[in-house]
Amino acid sequence: MSTFAFATSIGEYGHFKEDEPRLYKGKLSRFSSKDSKRNSRDEFDYRHYCGFPGESEEDFEDTLDVVRKVKYDSAFTFIYSKRSGTPAAKWENQVSDEVIKERFDRLLKEVQKDAANSTKKYEKETVDILVENLNDHMDGYVTGRMSNNMVVHIPGQKSLIGKIVSVVLDEAKGFYYMGHMVESEV
Repeated sequence: MSTFAFATSIGEYGHFKEDEPRLYKGKLSRFSSKDSKRNSRDEFDYRHYCGFPGESEEDFEDTLDVVRKVKYDSAFTFIYSKRSGTPAAKWENQVSDEVIKERFDRLLKEVQKDAANSTKKYEKETVDILVENLNDHMDGYVTGRMSNNMVVHIPGQKSLIGKIVSVVLDEAKGFYYMGHMVESEV
């Protein structure tokens, strides 16, 4: 049985075995490593459901191996939950909640380590962001995104929404940055 890395047109990577049902839609592509030719600010993200029926420890280790090699910048990890009426709910080899939780925690730890290392490399750089909205958690702050979709929080007002502004990335926080606008823009 072979394990394949795959990518969809929107950049999702993972693996499946050739005799498993095709659970993912998208184009298969070759994937070599993080140092493949790409823009230095391109980011890889990833989606994985821990505990999908039939997922063995070997399958999960293959997933961890892909995560370690690719070093994703962010990941959307989910715990599979059985939903009645879906084909997967009827499949044999359901994974226990205890095993799902343990695998989820291992995967999340690996991804968080890679994300922290990835975001750290852009600290103190000046980048452009598109300001999207007022920050819900910090008064006097707005939230925007870099061209690679990374989130940046900066001091600012509602009038900045919809504008592209230059900011300095003061501190990497794992999956987002804290920054400030460049003086000439204030």
